[in-house]
Parts: sequence; structure tokens; C-alpha cells
Amino acid sequence: MFISNYQILVVDDIPDNVFLLQMLLEAEGYEVETAPDGSTALQKVKEIQPNLILLDVMMPDLSGFEVTRRIREDEAVSDIPIVLLTAHDEASLNEGLEAGANEFLRKPLECDRLLERVKAYCPSVIAS
Repeated sequence: MFISNYQILVVDDIPDNVFLLQMLLEAEGYEVETAPDGSTALQKVKEIQPNLILLDVMMPDLSGFEVTRRIREDEAVSDIPIVLLTAHDEASLNEGLEAGANEFLRKPLECDRLLERVKAYCPSVIAS
């Protein structure tokens, strides 16, 4: 069994996506907080200061790009790693990286790849 002291914020406006990511990450021992939109995400980032943010690009109020920019402008939380989740093309991905995202993962997500990247930022430890 793996345990973790890491908190991950999952931001997506599609409840099924949030549910699947939450179940996957919690099964690996991560604590997961969720936000259904960019505005809520910005509030939660300030409140909980997660260790990692998994952020959908296409959302109705604020795009993942705009949320990323705002987080990077706030010195209190600007160093939190952000992984964008997107089905967009290469040009859009470059926009996300320019906004300050650490990296991106393409949708549909591959669970093994997602966990590999999450563990790069938030390594699990084996419980004794």
C-alpha cells in the first residue's frame, strides 16, 4: 500500500472526469481536492496550497490558461506545479506552457502516464 502526504487539486467542469481522477489518485494514497471551475480553483489554491494542480484547459468561466497565469502571478502560490489536461493541438499547448504550466497531458488520459507524471511531482512511499 502506498501512503502520501501530498494534496492534489483536480480542476475540471465535467463531473465524470473529476470522479475518475479522484478515484485513481485516492487509490494511490493521495489526498484529492476538487474544483468545478477556474474561479473555484483559484480560491482553493489559496486556501489549501496543494502540492500539485491537475487543470483542465477548457472550462466555462476561466480557461486553464487564465487560471495558470493568475496562479503564476500570485507569489504565495506561484511555485505549485501545474499539469494541464487537454485535447487541444500543439499551438494551444504552447500557450499553456507560456502561461506557466509545468507540462501537459493529452486527453483522453492514459492512467499509467498520468500516475507517472503525478509521482514525479508527488512521490509515494510504501507503508510499512
